[in-house]
Amino acid sequence: MSRQTDVADDAIQEAQANTQYHWAPTPGGLYLWTRNECPIGDVGRRDDTAMNCFAYPMLLAVRRGYLTRDQAARILGDTRRSGDKAAYAFSGSWVTQLWVDRPGVPGDYWRPRKGDLIFFEGIIGGFLAHVALATGGTGAANKGNQCVSFGEGRTTMGQATVNVTTIEALSHGYRSVRFLSPAWG
Repeated sequence: MSRQTDVADDAIQEAQANTQYHWAPTPGGLYLWTRNECPIGDVGRRDDTAMNCFAYPMLLAVRRGYLTRDQAARILGDTRRSGDKAAYAFSGSWVTQLWVDRPGVPGDYWRPRKGDLIFFEGIIGGFLAHVALATGGTGAANKGNQCVSFGEGRTTMGQATVNVTTIEALSHGYRSVRFLSPAWG
């Protein structure tokens, strides 16, 4: 097991348990935690400590002790950058290609590994339009690459359920999909 797969396993367990958190369009509660203004156990538990999709995997890594307060603060600060630099804040190891099917290349070659972060690039939000966590598995009848997602499609604050879906199902309407191994991997 690795740190990266531990975080993915935690996300899968939360999805299986239909865990809910309060969603917001910002990393709010996690940011408050980095400033010592909120206990980690309160992140995502109330409207005033709500979080977004890219704060969710960070929360799991913090709970495991794989991401420190200072590291989380640096990542959150770096997400304010534009373009792919916002997503690059999570690690320095982008997969250099977009996720596409390529003739003659084995089907899993350009696929995220368990625990990789998946970035869906949108017109609004750039590479942080939506972020999910790869499970390393495939969907029903081997259709689709599974991921754990939190808050996809939301535009207003409120409860959102952690769920297992596929990258293909989430990718509709996004400009591109990229993935990387997170800093805690």
